[in-house]
Amino acid sequence: GETAAHHDLWAEQAIAALRQGEDRVYVNFITTDAKERIRAGYPVGTLVGVGRIKRQYDPENLFKLNKNILPA
Repeated sequence: GETAAHHDLWAEQAIAALRQGEDRVYVNFITTDAKERIRAGYPVGTLVGVGRIKRQYDPENLFKLNKNILPA
């Protein structure tokens, strides 16, 4: 059967083909949890704001299985 690693590899190859030399970050295209890639996908003010919202509504970081932004 196909594994998650197989799907991640396919997605990374497709993203590389779409990138065409540009280093851009689209949050829905991030296949790893690399913090620097997640930070690059948001403007600084947005990332800070989402961190504050998470601190208020999800201080235990229960909703972390997405591209995780830690509570500020």
